[in-house]
Amino acid sequence: MNKLLLISLSFILLNSCFIKKKSNTLVEINSLSREKTIQDSSIVRTIFVGNDTSRLTFHYNYFLKEDQIWKRAANNYIANFIYTSTHFESDTNSLFKISDIFIANCLDSFYNAALEDFNNSEYPALWFYDGSCKILSDNSLFLSLSSHAYTFTGGAHPNGYHEYANFDKKTGEILKLSDIISDTKAFYKIAEKFFRESIEVDENEDLIELGYWFNEAGFYCNDNFFIGENEFMFYFNTYEIAPYSHGATVFIVPFTLSSHLFKIDLSKK
Repeated sequence: MNKLLLISLSFILLNSCFIKKKSNTLVEINSLSREKTIQDSSIVRTIFVGNDTSRLTFHYNYFLKEDQIWKRAANNYIANFIYTSTHFESDTNSLFKISDIFIANCLDSFYNAALEDFNNSEYPALWFYDGSCKILSDNSLFLSLSSHAYTFTGGAHPNGYHEYANFDKKTGEILKLSDIISDTKAFYKIAEKFFRESIEVDENEDLIELGYWFNEAGFYCNDNFFIGENEFMFYFNTYEIAPYSHGATVFIVPFTLSSHLFKIDLSKK
């Protein structure tokens, strides 16, 4: 632990008019299993600028042993998520080796970019970052992850993104809705009722006229969903189907109304 802190600790002075200091914290939390198969930790960085501060945090889980295809897939997904959300670019050609040091370096990259922008911007603002990758469920069929990144890098408002990934334990692939549902159009008709309830809109109102960006084909579900005990939970991110003012949209579709469309017997999880 001390070696990690020494590697990630750095002090950056970009402007003598300001005092900038990086606070480094690596907090190890109790493992999710007695055998310590999952790393469960948090990285924290604090930017100090005069009397103002900004926190950068990332809480994460990953598998300590990649002895199965779905564990390797999950670890690579987590590594790519933190890299993409802290570097403002994706690198789909790389298979990153996930570790506490890799994650700390990613957050340090965001930290350094934040200080550089503050020093050089005509209208400087303190950036912040709040992210996580967590294991939500692990059963015989699939592993489910939840990831989010909520950031501010200047501009009119912060931006956030939340996604779910369900890994097939046989193939290591991320399950799409079409991998689970035999007739997605029939499922959309069922799901639309619950979507409308979540946004408090009755069945006769036109979603496009209300500002939603569904095309002429009408309502659809995305592949950003979590498989719960008895329901699907879908998540539309901000800007995905509507302007920023509409925010994110979350809605739940019970299994009881759609189980006749299942390709996979979710009762055997």
